[in-house]
Amino acid sequence: MPAAVTAVLEEWKRDGVLGGAGTLGPSSKGARSKVTAGARAWSDGPFTESKELLAGSPLIEMPSL
Repeated sequence: MPAAVTAVLEEWKRDGVLGGAGTLGPSSKGARSKVTAGARAWSDGPFTESKELLAGSPLIEMPSL
């Protein structure tokens, strides 16, 4: 993980707003299942945006918008 990302996560952890964080697994191991009209279809990779593949996603808890 890049040092800048680690620093931000540490700051959020210190401030008590970090609910969790993690990176996603490799796309070669990902698959998505969708059922349409009773038929199941599979596709590679669960990623809707490449930034999720590269950086993962943090979960933070904020008091308001």
